[in-house]
Amino acid sequence: MARSKQKISFEKALEKLESIVKKMEGGELPLEESMKLFQEGIELSGVCRELLAEAEYKVEHLLKGRDETGYGSNGAADLTTEHDDSNYDAGNIPEDEE
Repeated sequence: MARSKQKISFEKALEKLESIVKKMEGGELPLEESMKLFQEGIELSGVCRELLAEAEYKVEHLLKGRDETGYGSNGAADLTTEHDDSNYDAGNIPEDEE
């Protein structure tokens, strides 16, 4: 698949793919046009797969960068980890001294 096709966003590629499916499901297209749309649909589905694979790789890479504290090597909090706040007592917060 040509790499130049990937300049399209995932959302735009999916939108075009859905439009092609609707046209083809109508069943009123000539064979030649159906074949062209089918080929374009195959290419767009490949673009979508590649973009999803890239996104999945990035997410996995970010998750592997976490340490035991729930923070990644870049200092970002791990929002997927549950934290135990049962020992938290708001009454122990010192008041500001004047």
